[in-house]
Amino acid sequence: MARTPYHDARLYRGRVFEHMRFGFLFALQPTVLTRRAREAVGLFDPRYRIGADYSYLANLCRRFPANFLSLPMAIKHEYARDGAQLNEGHLSTGSTRFEFERDLLHQFEELFGAAPSEEPEIAALRRARQLVVGRAALGQGNRVEALHYFRKAKRGQGSSLAAALWWLVRITPTPAVAHRIYTGLRRAGVLGRELLTKRASWGRIARKFLGRFRDASTLDIKA
Repeated sequence: MARTPYHDARLYRGRVFEHMRFGFLFALQPTVLTRRAREAVGLFDPRYRIGADYSYLANLCRRFPANFLSLPMAIKHEYARDGAQLNEGHLSTGSTRFEFERDLLHQFEELFGAAPSEEPEIAALRRARQLVVGRAALGQGNRVEALHYFRKAKRGQGSSLAAALWWLVRITPTPAVAHRIYTGLRRAGVLGRELLTKRASWGRIARKFLGRFRDASTLDIKA
């Protein structure tokens, strides 16, 4: 610690299993385990090809107290030294995103209960995760899975984002069209919030639009 710039870092210790219902609290790579903890929890759950470290860490925290240091413990590199894109993609954002998010949902259900009579907070967290899985499926053009998870996420909610996306996927001819419409609406929402909070000006929006138009025109000319 003395050799780092984080001289004000603090140590936090305690039982944090219940808090992992919100997702990952820390990364596995820099986590130090005792031999006793490793032997008690065993290996990753082989049923989950991607994201099995979530339930692994949760089971560790269920059995043992965790210790946190309030400083960065891992560095994730996005680009090579020459600025080129790395060959390795992200499990949570690349071609495996749907499988990753679906595995996290299944692990959440096993860890924190799948009974319909559960507490409202767990039910709300499940719906939020189902919405994320549905969006991941939509982004990969998987119409069947997108409808399946949006249907689950909208159940008993009346008007909601999940219900709107379910109808969008139902009425559009292809998942690609639905995804483009959804992406456009999200971008419009972001720009609208920036304008309302005065974080963006009409000039900035116009420059961004013109930049994208020039890029598209350049691609058409090259083609």
